Amino acid sequence: MPMYLIGGVLVFVFRWLWSRTNIWSEISAMVGSLVIALLIDFVLIKRFHIWEAEDDWVYVGHKLITVLVGTTAVWLITTLLTRPVDDKTLVKFYKHTIPPGPGWNRIRKLCGDDTPKPSSLGRILLTWLVGIFGLYGLLSAIGYVVVCRWGIACIMFVVSALSTIAYFKLYNTLTHYDDLEQEGYDVQ
Repeated sequence: MPMYLIGGVLVFVFRWLWSRTNIWSEISAMVGSLVIALLIDFVLIKRFHIWEAEDDWVYVGHKLITVLVGTTAVWLITTLLTRPVDDKTLVKFYKHTIPPGPGWNRIRKLCGDDTPKPSSLGRILLTWLVGIFGLYGLLSAIGYVVVCRWGIACIMFVVSALSTIAYFKLYNTLTHYDDLEQEGYDVQ
């Protein structure tokens, strides 16, 4: 079932990068992902015998890319054909969440100079990446402990610990809603 939902992932990321996305973008991505995946399973494979490889990974890879690209086309077209969210709602959303994407520049200008600027997208992505290293380092370390590979387990624990420390240091430098409220910004 997760393969059917993979197409909706990009629209949820773009929500933070582009103010033009709306509820219809998200609905069309979820429905489109399911429909495209089912079309692949029941039309392309069963009817036309496409991607019948001996290697299941070839099939999974092709299906994954096809669902992702097809769904992205569906939600982008839907986004451009539907009415955008009104500026008042977008300004309220921006002041409450401070999304970092370059697609929010117009709304950022509407908010005025007294509205805080978001953290840089690069810093947010670096924080995210370091957090992933911390989490997967810990998971790998636990896995190596289970199979009694002590040396690599210790290395992975160190990687996890250093990544976690770096994550919290980076995270504390990002713009946060609670910080803005304490500093007296109108976030309502």
